[in-house]
Amino acid sequence: MKRGQSYRAVKTKVAGHAAIGLPEDEHLYDSKLEAKCAEILLRHGIKFKPHVKFECFDREGKTFFYTVDFLFDEPQKLKGISTLVNAIEVKGYLRSEDFLRIDALKFRHHVRTWIVAANLVDLWDREGMRGEASVKNKRPD
Repeated sequence: MKRGQSYRAVKTKVAGHAAIGLPEDEHLYDSKLEAKCAEILLRHGIKFKPHVKFECFDREGKTFFYTVDFLFDEPQKLKGISTLVNAIEVKGYLRSEDFLRIDALKFRHHVRTWIVAANLVDLWDREGMRGEASVKNKRPD
């Protein structure tokens, strides 16, 4: 995608999930950005479950359901994210509710979620997700 173009909220199918152990090989994602993130995760062999739904509570104690885009089988340390995360939420546009939802998810289910925007997905596409370029260039001691 060229600089200046945006990722549109167009539902997009991605195949290849059987390679990470999911029973359904093809999944439908809510946007092109989310689909691109799935393709990158698959390319790097990172095991995840797409669109996992959790029951949470808001500050007034009302129940709501929150579906996280990618829930990892194991906590991940990914390039551009300063902490281990259990899940990522891909967003083209951020709203204040997004932060409240990930706080509720962490409080109720202890799932640390990071909101990922297009710039980070593009970085992962160019440079990898775990600093692979720096690992490959290291000389043995």
